Amino acid sequence: MRKRLWIIIAALIALFVFVITPLVQFYVNLLWFSEVGYRGVYTTSLGARLALGSAAGLLFFAIVIVNMIVARRMSGGMPPLVIDGSIRVRVGQMARTGIWYAVILGAAVFAFGVGTEGATHWMEYLRFAHAQPFGVTDPILHHDVGFYIFRLPFLVYLQKYLMFTLIMATIAVAIIQYLGRAIDMISGYPRMSRIAIAHLSFLVGLVLLTWAASYWLRRYGLLVTDNGRFTGPTYTDAHVRLAALSVMTIATALVGLMVIANTRIRRIGVPIGGGVVLIVLSILVGAAWPGVIQKFHVKPNEIELELPYIANSIKYTRLAYNLHEVQERQFPAVSDLTAKDIAANPGTIRNIRIWDYRQIARTYSQLQIIRAYYQFLDVDVDRYMINGVYQQVLLSPREINLDGLAAGGQKWVNRHLIYTHGYGLCMSQANRVLPAGLPDLIIKDIPPVSATDLRIDNPAIYFGEGTNEYCFVRTQEKEFDYPSGDDNVYTTYKGKAGIPCGSLARRILLGLQLGSTDIVFTGLFKKDTRILLWRTVKERTEKIAPFLRFDDDPYMVIANGNLYWIADAYTTSANYPYSDHSRAGLNYMRNSVKAVVNAYDGTTSFYVFDPDDPMIRVYAD
Repeated sequence: MRKRLWIIIAALIALFVFVITPLVQFYVNLLWFSEVGYRGVYTTSLGARLALGSAAGLLFFAIVIVNMIVARRMSGGMPPLVIDGSIRVRVGQMARTGIWYAVILGAAVFAFGVGTEGATHWMEYLRFAHAQPFGVTDPILHHDVGFYIFRLPFLVYLQKYLMFTLIMATIAVAIIQYLGRAIDMISGYPRMSRIAIAHLSFLVGLVLLTWAASYWLRRYGLLVTDNGRFTGPTYTDAHVRLAALSVMTIATALVGLMVIANTRIRRIGVPIGGGVVLIVLSILVGAAWPGVIQKFHVKPNEIELELPYIANSIKYTRLAYNLHEVQERQFPAVSDLTAKDIAANPGTIRNIRIWDYRQIARTYSQLQIIRAYYQFLDVDVDRYMINGVYQQVLLSPREINLDGLAAGGQKWVNRHLIYTHGYGLCMSQANRVLPAGLPDLIIKDIPPVSATDLRIDNPAIYFGEGTNEYCFVRTQEKEFDYPSGDDNVYTTYKGKAGIPCGSLARRILLGLQLGSTDIVFTGLFKKDTRILLWRTVKERTEKIAPFLRFDDDPYMVIANGNLYWIADAYTTSANYPYSDHSRAGLNYMRNSVKAVVNAYDGTTSFYVFDPDDPMIRVYAD
């Protein structure tokens, strides 16, 4: 009875972990992407993950199981090679019973892992399927750069996947043949039946063919690999290693075909001899030959021989980072500045910044934080037309800081229903200091007071840099809006953001997703209650567009009385030929996109800033 109870508990845990949790995550994500208007992005990425993961897992399982069945049928009727021990008899019996099913279960577990890992390559697959040319050709193998960025990563994955699958199938077949007495390891030396030799020769031959493909792909990999001095082939790579890899490709493919042909000859010496040949070739051609050329030819003449390849690295690094169009101009320093020069350049003089943005953040906090549950995370420098004059300013939004609530106020209702948003911002002129040494605040206080023609009609900040808690709006609890002296002003959210969650079913799903029972049992929800999820600018933009790399520091702007966040987004790659890698491992970058997030209703828009970037054209396809 106790054993059955533990089985039931284990089954329920497995059901929750592997079925219910993924389904809940899928449904909540689908609701959220539909709410923000990017459902197609989610379904495309999810479809690619499912298709690639399922294909990888099912193909792995099919290849392994088919070969296991063939091996079992071929070896099952074999007479025993050794008939002198009860161990072999017991092993044979186990092969016909429990071990067979254990091996199948092992193959299924491996297939699940292979499929899960394969699903992580969904982005590489989509880039491969929608590849675009760059119009730039590499100087060694003469392929368009688009091949290296869009196609090569997925081809490398396919090669590794096929090789791993075939190796695992070979191991599984060897186990089945051993258990079925087609392979004998008990007598003084290994013995194999001719059927076992034929089957294993076929599989080992396929492994060698995929290994040959890896040598071929490594030729292209030389153009995007950091050699320790720069990225791309050196003289030895271009003149020796490329040739050596071609030789190893051909040799490995020929040996692979020879081993496959051994399915008819059925001699164990054929694959062994082929393996010896490849080992000798890899030592002589793959290692010794390039080493000798590097030591005795390149090293004594290194500057002369490597110069063209260093020039390639400089040229293609500039192309990758779009620095080849930079124009150099000379601005000689002069010391004869006059009052006439100053009078002739009022715009420049007026915008000389005298405030350090790192120090002024402390001043804002001292003067304008108002309450402990607000925070100024950082200060940005920007320029606005103020009263008809183009003026440099510093500004910082006042975001909610739930950790600043008093200890007695750290309740679920306060954190998720009442204190839902920040309020307004501070703005000061970059070039002015008040007599007391304080910044000249042109927008300040709560509600915001502006000393200029800049206006803020909607100062509530529901989405921001530090707004990282989910919240519920339109509940029976009024939301805290802002303090007014000793009193507080309350409001009800009127924006369009949020997932409807008034029904019990939605509340249960959200409770499972967020790990909160309060969501399920609270009596404060109404029919039109909504939940706002993923409220930080960075996580919101990255979730919508995971194929872009976002700046860690979005900045706020005022436009038409509303507050917006702007985040720079970049297309990146680590596979641009001959381009040097950054510390982050990238060697291609374009600031091709600007993401704009409405601080009140969370509307997120992406604007293509560089339509000539081939990578953004692929993502837009």
